[in-house]
Amino acid sequence: MTAGVVLILGPAGANLGAGMTGGLAYLLCSDVDDKSLDGRTNRQQLNRDSVQYSTLAAQEEQWLRRILLRHVQLTGSPRAAELLAGESLPLLRVEPLAPPCSIEESWASILSRLASQEARSYGRDKLLTSERPVVQ
Repeated sequence: MTAGVVLILGPAGANLGAGMTGGLAYLLCSDVDDKSLDGRTNRQQLNRDSVQYSTLAAQEEQWLRRILLRHVQLTGSPRAAELLAGESLPLLRVEPLAPPCSIEESWASILSRLASQEARSYGRDKLLTSERPVVQ
């Protein structure tokens, strides 16, 4: 991975982050702590030569909620809806050890595309806010 953002709503495979030089990945905390099929935890599967875990900043949680809401709208994902219903998102950030840009810069193109999609779906005067959305 060299740029962009990925939100993984299921277990991650072995050697997560190998060669990751940019971008951000987000994992469910439960999948980090739970045992994988082969008995290893995802913490052990993380490629510590390339990446590290970090906790979410408040702004990131708001951005992730927008992405999850769009995912629910497009797919009806029960897992994403369940996450949105919670008080806070149980996610960890996976980032390169030496990130080439800031978190805000990593998110910039994603947020721009999301705003365009929201404008088409809801109208420019009804863009989704970064506040906690309500899923019905």
